[in-house]
Amino acid sequence: MTPTDPAGAPAGAEVAFLAPAQAATREGFLRWQCRVRQFAARRAAGQPAPGMRPTVLTLERTELADGIITVLVERDPERSIDLFRQIYRRTHDPAERRAAMLETLAGAYFQQPMRFSDTLTSLFLSGSALAARFTAAADCLLVFDDGITRFSLTCRVDDLGRKHPFYQATWYHNALFNPNLPGDARVLAFIPDWTRSGPQPR
Repeated sequence: MTPTDPAGAPAGAEVAFLAPAQAATREGFLRWQCRVRQFAARRAAGQPAPGMRPTVLTLERTELADGIITVLVERDPERSIDLFRQIYRRTHDPAERRAAMLETLAGAYFQQPMRFSDTLTSLFLSGSALAARFTAAADCLLVFDDGITRFSLTCRVDDLGRKHPFYQATWYHNALFNPNLPGDARVLAFIPDWTRSGPQPR
């Protein structure tokens, strides 16, 4: 069992307890990810940093993708869904949407890492061959590396339905940066197994 299960349990529900060392590893990963993402919003105009774009490998370490953009979703995403939806509906100007989203992400949004799920999401077009490869593999490795810190996460891959809160949070997050995002985009969840995940030596 994995710590969080967005496909089969309410968003943010804990479905397994972790040993203290595993819980500390998860917390360290979430703190690092929040720092990386806040820095990207503050200093790089929201451009995805290397630490947000993991390489995807099979469990046998065959490369499936040299980098995908991931989204960090709150464990209970209703607050952020409402916030992102309000920004999206407030204006049709893509520049205003982007500016408002950057202000949000650069502010207090990432200041409490434990509010976030350890499940990462990623958005793909509906006919994406890459998404099909991930779901066919069922399990994969996400290797996050920003040149200083490196984490390898063994993950189960789930295809989220459009009504799932993690799907909604991910879609609105992406739509505020991409005015041409289609409504039928596909969102995959990558759910870590912390008994087989953790920091890696460089």
